[in-house]
Amino acid sequence: MDCPPEYPVASSSTLTLPLNLPSYSPSGASPDYVAEPSEGERRLDFVARPHVTERPHGTFTKKIRKITVSLHDQEEGVDIPTYARNAIVRGQLQLDDAENILSVSVKLEGRQDVSSSEGGTSIRTIFSETHALWKRGDCAACPSKLPFYIPFPSTYKDRSGSHAVPPSFSAEFRGTSSLVCKNTYSLVAVIKKPRLGSWKQHKTVILPMRYHPRSRPFLPIAPTLHPFFSSVKAAPDEWRQVCSIMESRDKSIPSIDCHLFIPAVQIYSVSDKISVHLQLRAPPRSLRAFLNPAVPSSQPKLSLSLRSTRSSTLSAKSWSTSSASSSSAHTRSPPMLLSALPFSSPSRATNPTVRVFLMRQISTNVNGQRAWRNNVIGEGELWPLQHPSLDSEDCMHEDEQSALDWEGEVKCDEDVSIGGFVAGRIMVKDFIVIQLSPPNPKTSPLLEHQHTHPIRLVTDPYLEAYDQPSNNY
Repeated sequence: MDCPPEYPVASSSTLTLPLNLPSYSPSGASPDYVAEPSEGERRLDFVARPHVTERPHGTFTKKIRKITVSLHDQEEGVDIPTYARNAIVRGQLQLDDAENILSVSVKLEGRQDVSSSEGGTSIRTIFSETHALWKRGDCAACPSKLPFYIPFPSTYKDRSGSHAVPPSFSAEFRGTSSLVCKNTYSLVAVIKKPRLGSWKQHKTVILPMRYHPRSRPFLPIAPTLHPFFSSVKAAPDEWRQVCSIMESRDKSIPSIDCHLFIPAVQIYSVSDKISVHLQLRAPPRSLRAFLNPAVPSSQPKLSLSLRSTRSSTLSAKSWSTSSASSSSAHTRSPPMLLSALPFSSPSRATNPTVRVFLMRQISTNVNGQRAWRNNVIGEGELWPLQHPSLDSEDCMHEDEQSALDWEGEVKCDEDVSIGGFVAGRIMVKDFIVIQLSPPNPKTSPLLEHQHTHPIRLVTDPYLEAYDQPSNNY
């Protein structure tokens, strides 16, 4: 039998390593950083940072009887002290009568009060934090001035976990079907003295406070979205298309396709002017039915012109939509498409209603009963673009699609300062709404139409105007 060949086995003594390692030299210094592009350079991207405003230097002072509360870092002349997210409540308690005191404390407290015709009343504590400033035994006598330094809570806990503290908020809908929702915050100072017989000698000062956490979109609204047809070709990603259908009760009149275009980010500041474009597409006979009232053929035809006006012919500023009176209706969730929007339909109307507006929906759940109310928080302004002729003599093919277009913008009312939130038993959501109504809706072949699209409103714009970089593109 042949034996397998033997192979030499290398031992560690036979391994050799190179003795001459490559030489290393320290890398050069990193280039200097500059915020603005130098000659021959260009900015590839820019991410905005929230504008950091200078902390106010004013002092808010409130005196009740012999107790004075001073809160620092406030704007001059404010009616109520205001704090942002992660703020510090810094101030001083001054006692005109500091004798015979057992203890002095301050308490930060947040409450949520909800009351509705459907579910009754609910009062919940969001948070309550007590801080002792002085008690007998700390020193011989209570000082007349007691400073305090308290972080304002940014989160709270309940059975479902930890949540962000909601902003101060108040909404009241009075009437037969009422709803009241409030998030309130206060600083409570308590001065305890020895009993006088069976009477407690406690002095309490309650100072209301406003909590206003700030937020902003993660992307900006493009600065030049009008004219629409130019911008949608150059930057189609800057627009979001919202589609809906205006139905017809007459089979001979096709329904109208409604296309609302809004800035693609869909998160807007309460101070932003939101550009919108509305297009109605349908055969000419459908658009004629929308523009003209239904009249007998013996009467003269009305003009097809549209005036550039406010987007709404409605006089109602707000309305209420509550759950039905039956018990089964109370278990429903608030609708995304609301069918109870009011329309203005005077019997002699000669112009259609074309309306785009912002709506806030406030919903609650108290004792298992849901209720919601809707409030208009911003009206849009629309102006019609040049429309094609819709006269039957000028339309070669009645089944071909024609279009009516409007451009405009919508903005929150001046008294809107916070965005939507969900906290405890209160849910606040915002929508952009399109509302269409033909002249004489009762006799028109077209049905009245409304469509809601959810958006998010925040407190601050993406970029303050004075923070805009000077780009060298």
